[in-house]
Amino acid sequence: MSRFDTSGGLLTLAEVLSGSMLCEVSHGDKPVMWFAVKSNQHATSNEAEVVAAAGAAPFDLTRNVLPWIESAVSGQADALTIYTRRPGMRRKLERQGYRLDAFVMRKTLRVPL
Repeated sequence: MSRFDTSGGLLTLAEVLSGSMLCEVSHGDKPVMWFAVKSNQHATSNEAEVVAAAGAAPFDLTRNVLPWIESAVSGQADALTIYTRRPGMRRKLERQGYRLDAFVMRKTLRVPL
């Protein structure tokens, strides 16, 4: 399990990415980030969810790319949700207007084979 895996090792990468749109961000002609966004339709709203993201660039990817993602999904989604295990990412997201809606508590009951 990756230290950034928000499923606690319960989901494979294929399961996380299933049904999502994979996007690449380039700086010049060099790819610097990849992210996947999934649409979740609920009874009273539509939610976009960043299900995976990774990258490195000579600039702040969160501050520069997140507004673009928000704009891209705003026509179809009422909210954008991001799960993170990183305290620093939480602070960066809060500075961009995100709020903490819940804590996720998980206890392993059996070890998967």
